[in-house]
Amino acid sequence: MITGSKASRRYASAFLQSAIEQDHLDKVLEDVDLIGNTFVSSPDLKRFVRNPVIQSSIKRKVLKEIFEPIVEPLSWLFIQLLIQKGRENLLPEIVKSFVGLYNLHAGIQVVYLDSAYPVSKDQEKELIAVLEKLTSNRIDLKKQVQPGLLGGMAVRIDDTVIDGTVKNKLSRLRTLFYEAEM
Repeated sequence: MITGSKASRRYASAFLQSAIEQDHLDKVLEDVDLIGNTFVSSPDLKRFVRNPVIQSSIKRKVLKEIFEPIVEPLSWLFIQLLIQKGRENLLPEIVKSFVGLYNLHAGIQVVYLDSAYPVSKDQEKELIAVLEKLTSNRIDLKKQVQPGLLGGMAVRIDDTVIDGTVKNKLSRLRTLFYEAEM
């Protein structure tokens, strides 16, 4: 799924095209993951780049110190372009859009799995095989354990949810009993 504003999707698309054309896609993807993880682990950095009061020259200096030594030159050029255009505030959003566009380009479908207990490797392999057949894409499975589900699992693919949790089944039974009493 591709998220973000129209502007962030446009910048992400242009960045993806540049990475493909210059045959740096794998390295740029690593950089995008690194940049995204940096923003996730540092909410202060996200607030910093989004603050309109802070001058672009200061933002450039800070971002240069953080990212220039560790990212591909193409990635650093892209960050500089965003600063030059006054769009550095979109960087966290562009990163998310880039990942969505990359997944689309590479035929990868992100699937979210919520389960009451950790799934075994065999269960995971079986689920991935079924989902790959169903979607005709490679699957990137994002797992999360949620004990509140009581048992079973829920799978989310884009806007579709397949809910096989005990919590959901109990809720449906409760609704049926309530309707039967009326």
